[in-house]
Amino acid sequence: MLTSLVPYLLVIVYIIHNTKNEVIDQLNRDIDFSLELVGERLDNELEALEKEFVFIAKLDIMDDIVSLDIDRRITNLLKQKKDDMALKGDFFVTNLKEEVVASSNIKALSTKLNADTNSSKIYQREIMGTFNNQKIGTIWLIYHTENLKPLLKSKSNQMLYLHNTHNKRYFFKAKAFDDSITKSQKIERLANMRLYISMDKKQSLTLYNHFQLILLLSLLAGVVLIFIVSIYFASKITKPINNLSQTALLIASSKNYTKRVAIDSNDEIGKMANAFNELVMSIEKALKELEIQNQHKLKLIEEKSKNEMFKELSNKLSKYLSPQIYRSIFEGVQDVKLESKRKKLTIFFSDIVDFTATTESMESEDLSQLLNHYLNEMSLIALKYGATIDKFIGDAMLIFFGDPTSHGVKNDAKACLQMSLEMMAKVKEIESYWHDMGIVKPFRIRIGIHTGFCTVGNFGSEDRMDYTIIGGAVNLASRIESKAKPNEIWISQETHLLIKESIYCQEQETISAKGISSSIAIYKVIDYYDKLHERLILENTLDGVKIDSKNIEVLNKTEAIKSLQMLLANIQKNP
Repeated sequence: MLTSLVPYLLVIVYIIHNTKNEVIDQLNRDIDFSLELVGERLDNELEALEKEFVFIAKLDIMDDIVSLDIDRRITNLLKQKKDDMALKGDFFVTNLKEEVVASSNIKALSTKLNADTNSSKIYQREIMGTFNNQKIGTIWLIYHTENLKPLLKSKSNQMLYLHNTHNKRYFFKAKAFDDSITKSQKIERLANMRLYISMDKKQSLTLYNHFQLILLLSLLAGVVLIFIVSIYFASKITKPINNLSQTALLIASSKNYTKRVAIDSNDEIGKMANAFNELVMSIEKALKELEIQNQHKLKLIEEKSKNEMFKELSNKLSKYLSPQIYRSIFEGVQDVKLESKRKKLTIFFSDIVDFTATTESMESEDLSQLLNHYLNEMSLIALKYGATIDKFIGDAMLIFFGDPTSHGVKNDAKACLQMSLEMMAKVKEIESYWHDMGIVKPFRIRIGIHTGFCTVGNFGSEDRMDYTIIGGAVNLASRIESKAKPNEIWISQETHLLIKESIYCQEQETISAKGISSSIAIYKVIDYYDKLHERLILENTLDGVKIDSKNIEVLNKTEAIKSLQMLLANIQKNP
């Protein structure tokens, strides 16, 4: 009879040994999975934080920190961001003197930034000016490790904590387990930090030990019963054990934790089967919890993708609007509705003289490239001086100063003239590029400027509108530009009165324009007063005279004498 027990004893020993190894292997896999999941959770949290931090640093409102004054708007923005993110830590914005000009911590304003790097992670990014692309300050984020504590969620028999390998400091670590399985991995986005997970081996194996105890007790009871009862009871005991063994082997080989051992009795074998089923159920439950966590993680990734799509769309829309209009709409300063207002503006018109005749022999691709290059260079100069680019009309440009932002009518007019002089210089500078494109005859532009009251705002329909200017002042600026000579800047008397203190101009003959009853006083812009002493002012378009670098050719003697007398009178008039 004892000999007949040997196979059953071997089966039970095999089950105990194999099941224990499988449980320990599963515990290790559970630790590895939890460690990887929490590590990714930390990295994703920090990645999202860094993206949000970079987004804040690139906001156009950051241009305002160039002054030494405390910027309340940025401070309010940073406080709102801190509250929205439930952040433990603070944002700081410092100017070039390293003074705090904006912060989510009001007490830090007008102080020097002093960050404690022992318990915080410091993010830092330089803030670049929108138009000059020069550094105007720095934005900091002091991010406390305490922010990560909610992410270190674990089961009752596990403990998650961080360790700083640099200063040997532990974060969120409770007392150590007497017997544990501990693993760790490096957190990529936390310098000198490692994530540790520790599992209480004793508690984790409680169910297995209970199962093992029941199994051993059942074995002992079976041995006693075998000595008491007949082979009938022996066969009745071996059947559920074989069933349990086969189920355990099936689970071990297929990793299918939905399998259960059928419980036909409440005796020791039934309890052992029930304990085994509970063990398998706990493993299945753990896998389902991990699956739910993964689904939540995927949902967060989808939400981040939507935010990135909105950001990309916003960047694309900014290409179709003037920067000032774009900022005023997205900052909520201006509503997108049909409305207008009267303002005094300085209006600028320019075009390329005989553009069609100059480029009629060019292919459309080359013409597009050439025109886009010219308009891009002019636009960069316009944005440099804070101009609002209204529209491009073929080779012509309509630009105005004074809306939506203004520095005063006089300063707006000066900025317009400074922009125009730089545009003229730029056209001469890029003549070599046009020559390489096959343009033998260089481009010559003409510019007309007038200062007056206009109606500015949104015009069109509710579904399609355009932010532009209309009025008699716009028409007058256009007429002045059409009358201007090649490579010359003509301005009205209204504009001349605003800029005459800093820029030298020559009065021209009055002109008449369609739709305007009175004659228009015209001034030709020469240069800044402080540059006149560096060169002799001569006009190379004098009537009757052709001047180049070596020769003076008289084309019409009478007209030449008249032009030179006028030039001499102007020189005597403006010594």
